[in-house]
Amino acid sequence: MAKAVFNIRDNILKDIEKIIDLKQKQKILVVGQVQSGKTNFIMQLCECLLEKDFDAIVILGGTTNNLLDQTRDRFYKHKLSEKYQIIDIENTSYTKIPDNKIIISSLKAKESITKVNEMIYNSLPKKVAIFDDESDYAGQNIQKYGEGSMLYKLLKQMYERLYKGVYIGVTATPFADLLSNDSSDIDYVHLLRHNANYTGSHFFILNNLYEVVEITREQRRLEKSSKIWMEILKSHVERIYDSKLTKSQLLINNDLITDYHSKARDNINQILDVFLNFDLESIFSKKYEYDKVRKIILELKDNNYVLNGSESVWKNETHSIISGGYLVSRGYTFDNLLTCVMLNEPIEKNAADTLLQRARWFGYRNNIAKFMKIYVSQKVYDSYLECDDLIEKMELLIDKNCDNVQKIRHEIKKIKYENIIFTYKDKSRGKNE
Repeated sequence: MAKAVFNIRDNILKDIEKIIDLKQKQKILVVGQVQSGKTNFIMQLCECLLEKDFDAIVILGGTTNNLLDQTRDRFYKHKLSEKYQIIDIENTSYTKIPDNKIIISSLKAKESITKVNEMIYNSLPKKVAIFDDESDYAGQNIQKYGEGSMLYKLLKQMYERLYKGVYIGVTATPFADLLSNDSSDIDYVHLLRHNANYTGSHFFILNNLYEVVEITREQRRLEKSSKIWMEILKSHVERIYDSKLTKSQLLINNDLITDYHSKARDNINQILDVFLNFDLESIFSKKYEYDKVRKIILELKDNNYVLNGSESVWKNETHSIISGGYLVSRGYTFDNLLTCVMLNEPIEKNAADTLLQRARWFGYRNNIAKFMKIYVSQKVYDSYLECDDLIEKMELLIDKNCDNVQKIRHEIKKIKYENIIFTYKDKSRGKNE
């Protein structure tokens, strides 16, 4: 396949010909750490491509309405809608790309992708750029048997139907992209750079912001009798008070079982009621203005949410508590995250991609980092230590071999850890790794 030219300085997209070969179809993988600025990169590149001779941009922006809405909102705030028409594939009557340049937003869902594929097929030879956000999700066949899910097949068909254009996968966890047999389709891997204000795995390890707690599976439901949970909530209230934040989030990723999320919410409220029904001075050792402490506790109780369905919502402008599983594990951004309790782990080894996606506390959080606290088990903490080493090795490999995906694949497959594994299907061996 043609070798793509993807030489880009951070946030400076001056010459589109140096970024993407405009004359032929190609597939590019963009790798950036969790919450390091990938959506901003996508928006800037979209604008540049449309200013050139691309006719349409497709944004595969999420697997749920929550994620897609968050991505779409950012496009509107970037004011792209003032220059280009933005359409929602689920609500459009278009069956082909119109003459004006457009941006199409779509869920990663069967019906939505089918409609996008129809538009592309009916619009040849228009030039289309496809951004597959979280490209390791559904974009690779990781099934143990068979030829992959229907969604995987439709995404593969989308690339095959391009006449000219580019398919850009964007992810923080590229292991399935790089290690599957489909990696041979990738022309180039580009590494996004974050600036010195980024707070990722290395930052949190060096600054002792992790606190190891051992909680049984039953305790993941936050039984009100547990002293551990009372101490976590007490610490969270104290750090809200000390930080003087007017809005914050406590994120509890306690299990994939949705029943655990609602039980966690109910038991949190019971613990907060205990606080409210006791003399606060006997609970909090520091000298506080206890009317303000009481107000914080009441606000947390009034804004205690479960986020585990496509229509789940919560209020960003308050002090809130969010319990969940998948929806709090990938893609979704919590702008004022102060505390995270991350206990969602398998019995055996952690998948590195899943573990990193659950690190919703990564990002540009220097302004509140000294008030943050991340509660994890010893196993999860040890796994993040290994992930930190993995990220460093992976970035070095991409730097040295950005146009040699098979070299990257070969070297990553040789990396072994005690606590983490990679999620991908090795078709030559017929099993998942």
